[in-house]
Amino acid sequence: MNKFYQLKVLEVKKETQDCVSVSFDVPYELHETFNYKPGQYLTLKFNLNGKEIRRSYSLCSSPVIEKSLRISLKLVKNELVSNHINNTIKVGDFINVMPPDGRFFVDVKKENSKTYYLFSAGSGITPIFSILKTVLLTEECSYVYMIYGNRTENSILFKKELDKLIEKYGDRFILEYTLSHPNSNWNDLWKPSKEQIFRKGRIDTKLVKWFINEFPLYAKNAEYYICGPETMIENTKKTLKAIDVPNERIFFESFERTNSNDSP
Repeated sequence: MNKFYQLKVLEVKKETQDCVSVSFDVPYELHETFNYKPGQYLTLKFNLNGKEIRRSYSLCSSPVIEKSLRISLKLVKNELVSNHINNTIKVGDFINVMPPDGRFFVDVKKENSKTYYLFSAGSGITPIFSILKTVLLTEECSYVYMIYGNRTENSILFKKELDKLIEKYGDRFILEYTLSHPNSNWNDLWKPSKEQIFRKGRIDTKLVKWFINEFPLYAKNAEYYICGPETMIENTKKTLKAIDVPNERIFFESFERTNSNDSP
């Protein structure tokens, strides 16, 4: 338990101006050790400035699609590890990594027929993205309705990958983007819904209520997954409980407890 393994960095990819993805190679003999469920996280260990520092980051890769492990993290001012990873880590480096862990995950099964509601904001997309990809590929009878909030269009993580999923699974995957400070022309924000690219605003109780009403259950067996800042999580939970969603169907994880996406 709590054992670290040295994993080789396969890729370092700039996702946005202040976010990078890091992919790790998992040797064949460690495949079982590093098996994971969509939504779980990795804990990394570094020795920086003479101190041992550990940080946990959610996996944004899917265990049924990608062979490598992939995390994404934002550059946080004055946060030692995020600066080290964003500015120093390169392909071929070895990093001490603990096997996947975490209670925020989905048990994906081919025979499932469910409705998934996914709510994420900012870097809270990382575990949600893993869940999304895995469900769409594995559960052919399940539907996914997702709302994703960001500050601007340029800060949207995995935008190209998300749009490709819309093209491929558009018959059972709905995604609504909402921006608190959009770059778009104001006129674009008020186009008819079929033409609208982005909504304006944050994920608050009003928006969550609209979203649930706009996209009603396809299958009665529904689950709700939320990840992002505390305020967004509380707003979403409050709205879901107001429409009598049982607590056991609501799952959430906060990225606000530290600036480094440390797990709870």
